[in-house]
Amino acid sequence: MQSKGGRRSSEEQQDSGKSEQSAGAKRRQEDEEQEAKQEKAQKKQRGASAASDEHATGDSQKAQEVPQPAQDAKLSPGKEDTGAGQDDAPWEVLEKGHVFFFYRPKVKSAHEVDQSGKAAECLDDVQNAHMLLLPHASRSETAGADATKDSTGSGVQGGTNGQQNAPAGTTGDKAKQDGVGFRVVRLGKKRLPAPEVAIANGQQPGGIGGDASETVWSVVADVGPDPAVLSGSMGEQRYNTRTQGERVVGPSRPAGRGWYALSLHKSEPPSSREVRLSFSISHPSEDEFGDVQSQLGLTPSGSFSLSMRNPTLPSTGAGAPPAGLDESARVQMSEKEIQDTFGGDAEGKGTRYARPEQIELLDREGVELLLIREAAQTSKGGAKTGTGEEQAKALEELAAADADRLSTHDVLAQLKMTAKSNPPNALEGQWV
Repeated sequence: MQSKGGRRSSEEQQDSGKSEQSAGAKRRQEDEEQEAKQEKAQKKQRGASAASDEHATGDSQKAQEVPQPAQDAKLSPGKEDTGAGQDDAPWEVLEKGHVFFFYRPKVKSAHEVDQSGKAAECLDDVQNAHMLLLPHASRSETAGADATKDSTGSGVQGGTNGQQNAPAGTTGDKAKQDGVGFRVVRLGKKRLPAPEVAIANGQQPGGIGGDASETVWSVVADVGPDPAVLSGSMGEQRYNTRTQGERVVGPSRPAGRGWYALSLHKSEPPSSREVRLSFSISHPSEDEFGDVQSQLGLTPSGSFSLSMRNPTLPSTGAGAPPAGLDESARVQMSEKEIQDTFGGDAEGKGTRYARPEQIELLDREGVELLLIREAAQTSKGGAKTGTGEEQAKALEELAAADADRLSTHDVLAQLKMTAKSNPPNALEGQWV
């Protein structure tokens, strides 16, 4: 028989355990609530002027210059080229521009960050990862921006598909008013699809194809006319909690920068066609690729196909939330757009996924995408699997030219960022 003292001791331990669990749950809830507030506040910060160093404007223009006009011309929208080592069906360029890859560390205590000076040492320490597309030329009617206009889209009322209260970013009205100078694509697994990376980490690649391919859910999280405004929301954020004191959301770290092309493979029958994004990295150099790039699934060059989810149907993509985005956060499409893209209507009929041949649809927030990458496309020279032979060569030469003429400072200045505001160590393969 247990004594009264023993029972009290046991009860006290149980109460203590419950108290600790309650405190832990409370701390997690505070962090989650704060992160949600910060995410909402980020778009309000888009219109604020970001601080930059005295050379930022000139260096930003330098990074925007095209180093090899002849190679750039080969990637002009509408240009066609025969695939390398594939069938004779041509690849048509839909869009070209600069691409950046960022990661953001998880929330940590200010003391921990200030003492160590390092917020992330592996992918487990990463809160989210993004791909940033800066279109230079596009078949999209809304890509290409007037950066003098308000990037927040304030005052624009959504109206597509009868959604009078829908956010202007999801309806396309924001893009139509201001143009699109950037797209922020949030990566569902905090990395690009890369079968080899998943296997190396003891994971099973997601999606159809077994170990030969991987599918990653992603979403167009933000669009706007001027990428310079991103420096505000991508900077460090600090806040205080009652239970854990000062907390830090570290600034986004650039882990890769280069050139990209969106291309349509015009094979027959039309049902066999695909839209692919191919890229070639200028920063870091291949010699400087390290554990950061490996864990993010980033390679010197590569390619993956894009498949757009029907917003009227539940999401089932690998890495997607259980029910996908909340309906209010999904892209808003007219009945005609749904019919043309998915073969259905606004009531929910049609295919679940379709290739985004009309790429102006990517100029809307809330577009859910599947990024699909085969194992052969994560190796060196993989960009050739998503473009024609001459187009792939042009991408690589543009990236190589940028690598020779642009410093890390120039690359950061392109987005009105500095080494102090957004540590560039990852561009040398180092976690920070």
